[in-house]
Amino acid sequence: MKSPRFNHADLASLGLAALGLGLSALLYPRLPEQVPVHFNWQGVPDGWIPRTRGAFLLPVLAFVNWVLLRHSGPLLPARLRAALARSPMDVVALRNAALLTALHLIMLHVALGRAEAVGTPLALVCGVSWLLSGQLIPRLRRNPFAGFRNPWALSSDEVWQRTQRFGGYSLTLGGLATLGLAPFSTPAALGALLVSGIAPAVYSFLLSTSSPARER
Repeated sequence: MKSPRFNHADLASLGLAALGLGLSALLYPRLPEQVPVHFNWQGVPDGWIPRTRGAFLLPVLAFVNWVLLRHSGPLLPARLRAALARSPMDVVALRNAALLTALHLIMLHVALGRAEAVGTPLALVCGVSWLLSGQLIPRLRRNPFAGFRNPWALSSDEVWQRTQRFGGYSLTLGGLATLGLAPFSTPAALGALLVSGIAPAVYSFLLSTSSPARER
């Protein structure tokens, strides 16, 4: 299987990863020894790691994610290679890079002492990401890298397709709810994300235990 053709989405993904790395390199001398990598339900940082790792963690993850989604096909069995080839992995990688870059910018903002809590920006970024995912997930074929890929969803093509279709609706509604709630209540906004993300897993479990859905 040939590597997928490099396109504008790939260029944008790599550009976002490079942007994150460049900003961290530029701001590195001004960053504290510990930078935030985790936030609580109010958007207040509650987990830190040394800046030697934290300053570059998310941009590196964006690059690794792009490599995995775009160039791991030759390492997979034929059926999975075909599924990746028929799925918009270039756009999925771009969505992931955009999310990780936005989170990286929020982390730098907090690390530089510009804000003590970033609940609303975090919720807005996640809400937009959920909306984008809701449009992409129904277009994914059964694969181990993207989509709702729990054991039940992966049990058959039928369960997979129905789970991703349901997940598309769920994430879209969850994203809209999050964007609407973000200015008023960070916990409520993040709760909408959580519920809309769990619902497709429950749905796939119910599908996989029903007789028609078990048919291959």
